[in-house]
Amino acid sequence: MKMPELINYQLTEDKLELTLSIPPSLFWFKGHFPQQAILPGVIQVSWILHYARHYWGIKGALKGIDVMKFQHPLFPGQTVNLLIERYKETNKLSFQYQLANNQIISYGRMVLCPS
Repeated sequence: MKMPELINYQLTEDKLELTLSIPPSLFWFKGHFPQQAILPGVIQVSWILHYARHYWGIKGALKGIDVMKFQHPLFPGQTVNLLIERYKETNKLSFQYQLANNQIISYGRMVLCPS
C-alpha cells in the first residue's frame, strides 16, 4: 500500500481538507529509520500533488518548493488532517499537515509548472 486511507474530505474551488489515516503497513515506512519508522517528507509532498491532481485536475509538474518546514514526524498509525489551498493565478499550493489536537506536523508552499 502506497497511499493513506482517506477518512473524509471537504472540497471547494480553492481549498481541500482531507482526513487521512496513516496505516503501519504503508510501503514508505519500510527501512525509513529502523528504530522508529517515520513517513518521509518527500512522500508528504507527493501526497499533496496526488490529491491536488485528483480533486482539482491540476496537471502541472512540481517546479519548486518556496517554503517547507517539518516540525514533527508522522508515525505509523496516526490520523492527520491535510489542508491544501490553491492559488490559480500564481500556480502555487500551500499546505499543512496537522494532528487532531492541532499540532502542526509540516507546512509549506510549492510552485507548479504551468499546465
